[in-house]
Amino acid sequence: MDALDHVDEMRRIAKQVQQEREKLMEELRKSPEVKSVRFSDANFFLVEMDHAYEVYKTMAENGVVVRYRGKELHCKDCLRITVGTPEENKVLLKKLQETFKLVAAQHDGPTESESKRRKTDE
Repeated sequence: MDALDHVDEMRRIAKQVQQEREKLMEELRKSPEVKSVRFSDANFFLVEMDHAYEVYKTMAENGVVVRYRGKELHCKDCLRITVGTPEENKVLLKKLQETFKLVAAQHDGPTESESKRRKTDE
């Protein structure tokens, strides 16, 4: 019966998770690197993006845990993001933007021949 004593606290936390999920999903939809954000009623949701596995690995190396789901049916290029506290979510968004830049630089940077041409021109 102890759990019944904490119903109000449970409702408060559930509402906070819902609000934070909506904020996170909204912010991620604004990001040009994100192809889609898939709605969920849970405390997590899926985000489809290019280079999802590299984003996942880089985030993990920088201490932020997201789950790679690209091998699951209908989840190609998807990460599962768990809703955290407001502070955790701010860190997640900041690190994710930094990671997008790092991964993009690896894929969209100058080609080897362009790099050689620039060195010759200097």
